[in-house]
Order: sequence, then C-alpha cells, then structure tokens
Amino acid sequence: TNISALTVTPFGLKAANVRQEELGSDPTPDDFANDDGGTFMLPIVIPDNAMALFIDLESSESPDLDLYVGREGSFEPVALSGNSNASESITVTFPKAGDWWIAVHNFASDRQADLFTLRYAVITRNDTDAANLIATAEPLNSSPFSLTLDWNLPAAAAGDFWYAILQLGTVPETSDDIGSIPLKLVIE
Repeated sequence: TNISALTVTPFGLKAANVRQEELGSDPTPDDFANDDGGTFMLPIVIPDNAMALFIDLESSESPDLDLYVGREGSFEPVALSGNSNASESITVTFPKAGDWWIAVHNFASDRQADLFTLRYAVITRNDTDAANLIATAEPLNSSPFSLTLDWNLPAAAAGDFWYAILQLGTVPETSDDIGSIPLKLVIE
C-alpha cells in the first residue's frame, strides 16, 4: 500500500452495557429459538451510522453457554459463538441499521439458574471522543508502520470492558481505505 500520510481515526472508547441474568437449561438444546426455555433474548437497536457491534459473554456457573446475534424478523443468526465453555465473544463490523437481537443460550443440561454476564456496545461514527483514546502511528508515510494507543479512562474499574474502532487510511481524504480495526480493552 502506498501511504503518503497515514491517517488513524479512533471511534470510542465506549463502556460496555452490562446485563446480569440467570438462565436454566434448554430441554431441546439443538434449537435455541423454539421458546421452550434456556434462552435469554435481548432486543437492541442498531443506528444508521454504526461501525461495530461488540458482544461478550461469560459465566462462572454454567459449563456451556452459547451466544447468537441476528436481525429482527428471523432467527437465522448473523453471527454466533458456540465454544464448549461459557466464554463467548462476537464482533459484527458495519451492522445494518434496524432492530436486532442478542441471544444467550444455556446449552448445558440439568442446570437451574446459572448466572451470566452479558456485555455489549455499538460504536458509531458519532463516538469520536478524542479525549479518551489517542492513536499515534509512526512513521506517517511508509509501510510497515507502528501504532501506539493511549487511553484516559479515570472512571474505569477492574473487570470493565471498553470498545472502539480504529479507521486507517492512506491520506486524510480517504481515512478508511486501509481498513478498520475493532478494539476491546479489558481493565485488569
């Protein structure tokens, strides 16, 4: 790539929305959407200028949770994360505007009320708070280059999740022609 003046534009950092819920087993675990229990559904709205939807799921109680995300009107997932544990993550870049859903599915059998934590955020083109995320590239006119990220989150606490998008371009007029990088920052 011919880079004449590397442009790095951060969007975010935005704190995750957090939901804690309890969920029992699904008696028919091969179908998360049949409304017979074991599935938590959360409706969300994706605005016109969305750049990314971040979703993270964890539970210390359930041995196997799965995560799905899709558009209203269909239970066909746009993305899913279904490992054999309860730690799942999905990032959808440039999601279409409209009504969406997030589904948490307790795939484990014989469970009564497993506590889980769901974190999510939508990053938009309006999330340009340069005070909390600064991205610096060196050198500015060549490839390869190095990126340095600095953040200022005085209200952050251990366990917090923060999300952002970095757009990279070859010149300021095309600030996204190299691509976009989703970022997740977990405070320890």
